[in-house]
Amino acid sequence: MHVKKVYIRPLSLTIKVLQAETKKELSTELSKLESDISSKSYQSWVLETFIAGINQVFESIVDHFTIEKAEIIKNTIFREVIKLNPLLDPKELYIDVSNQISITKTPNKLVGSAHWKVNEDSSNIAIISDFHKYFELSKQARGQDHEVETEYSDVLEMGIKVRIFNKKLKNTLMFGFCPKSEQDVKYHVIITCIDSLHDILSLVKNDPVKKEIPMSKVLQDLYDWSIHHNPFLKLRMRDVKKINNSVKDCRVAVGKDSNKSNYKGRTNISQIPKKDILQLETDLNSQLFGQEEAVKMVSSAYQRAYSGVKNPRSPIGCFLFYGGTSTGKTELARVLAKTITNDPKGLLKITCNTLQASHSVATLIGAPPGYVGYEEGCLADSMSKNNFKVILFDEVDKAHPNIYDLVLEMIEEGKLMISNGEILDFTQCMIIFTSNMGQQEAQTSVSTAGFATPLRDRTRLKEQEFLRIVEKEIKPEFLARLDGKFYFKDLTEETLLKAGTLYLKNRTDNLSENNITFTYPDKLPEVLMERCKKDNPKGFHARTFNNYIESKVIQRLGNYIIGSELIGTKSVSISLSITKTGYTFRQKQVKTTKRKSK
Repeated sequence: MHVKKVYIRPLSLTIKVLQAETKKELSTELSKLESDISSKSYQSWVLETFIAGINQVFESIVDHFTIEKAEIIKNTIFREVIKLNPLLDPKELYIDVSNQISITKTPNKLVGSAHWKVNEDSSNIAIISDFHKYFELSKQARGQDHEVETEYSDVLEMGIKVRIFNKKLKNTLMFGFCPKSEQDVKYHVIITCIDSLHDILSLVKNDPVKKEIPMSKVLQDLYDWSIHHNPFLKLRMRDVKKINNSVKDCRVAVGKDSNKSNYKGRTNISQIPKKDILQLETDLNSQLFGQEEAVKMVSSAYQRAYSGVKNPRSPIGCFLFYGGTSTGKTELARVLAKTITNDPKGLLKITCNTLQASHSVATLIGAPPGYVGYEEGCLADSMSKNNFKVILFDEVDKAHPNIYDLVLEMIEEGKLMISNGEILDFTQCMIIFTSNMGQQEAQTSVSTAGFATPLRDRTRLKEQEFLRIVEKEIKPEFLARLDGKFYFKDLTEETLLKAGTLYLKNRTDNLSENNITFTYPDKLPEVLMERCKKDNPKGFHARTFNNYIESKVIQRLGNYIIGSELIGTKSVSISLSITKTGYTFRQKQVKTTKRKSK
């Protein structure tokens, strides 16, 4: 858009009016409107969109004129905008077949149709038709959060919207931001102050004319406008660090962080002790059984990153785990996150069966600015606090194909730009994808081979069928960028017994917090497995076994503790006995010897 200066005589003021160069630019702006609109709301939208510095114009009108006179001046300014953009005249607008306002001629004109509400105020536009009401709301917003000012960028030759914040928000806007250079500070200010930054940068990248403009010049212009309206954000790197230190000291002084002081999660791979990195494979194999190949490759990825020989522009590792259900794919990601990050929030699990719609990508990177319900997305929310994580895309085959396009940049460059223009860093992340696709086909191929086929051959046949389906259904450019893909084979009975024994131990260890000791025979896991196989002859696997332990032991133990009113009492020992039909519990008070006083 071009900018034209127009002198408004009643105001004794020259205003800047944006003039569209092409019909496409006007169509783009009109597409943001709903078809049901009032004449007053449309007029206000035109002024807010096509006048640079509209807030200053509003302020001048409110300060010098009555409400009646302000309405006359508003009409005068509106006519000046229409002179420069004649296609914005309501009489030249139409309703297209999709019930949207359009400049393309159709039999249905906007004015005179049921969509056009004469002299009625409409709530579908943020701007308010009354100057005085608008300016009062603007002042309230200025005191609480921020307002938005439309300006004209001579570099981009287009209108931009700048957020104007209250000076009191200076510490809030900068707290938690850790810049590594002066350029980082400038870019943070741009992200904070420029509305719809993602759309602006996309336009610069794709427009044949604007992409010739150096990006450094574009960013400098956006920064200048940000500082023009928010001069208190003109900061150096040392100023930002000083703000962070002062705010942290204040929070600790009032005790807000006292409940978190005893827990320290890791924020970088360099914080892991060397011996833990060397023993990582052993530690993982002690908690996850039967998938040694995947454990070895994941451990090797962390060891490469720890030694500094990994690609600094890529994540620590990107792997695809595929195979049947209940083989440990998700569990490996969970155990890995707990071991590596020492943080209960170290695993970011994204359940991909909730991302089946094409627009569901917004739940990850946020919806485009201006949409109802606009948020940053779960990736930005989690990564902004700590980017040393394990990210799990669970059952990625159930997500919409757009998800693959999204993660390609994460895998290859270790970065991702989200909807607000912020760039997230994934170079400290392990990214894991899981998939169950091909399970039915693999089972069919094994059944066709027959039980006379040796177990090793049946396992290999099943793996080949899984791999065939994965390579058929998942995009090859996605698979080519992975560091590895691993088949999770079905667990043997010996492995299932080890896993069930560990699950039972982990579920009962917490009883010590209530001064309760729980003991059971060594053969209990074996008995549970045999009975579970008998009750589930066709569907016996790790998840079935864990659920059986939960229902037959853990749930009954919980009911016994509550019924016997043992919580809050002195130390108690509970023992489990195996019977032919089930299990019984007995309690015994633990005697404590008191020292005799002399």
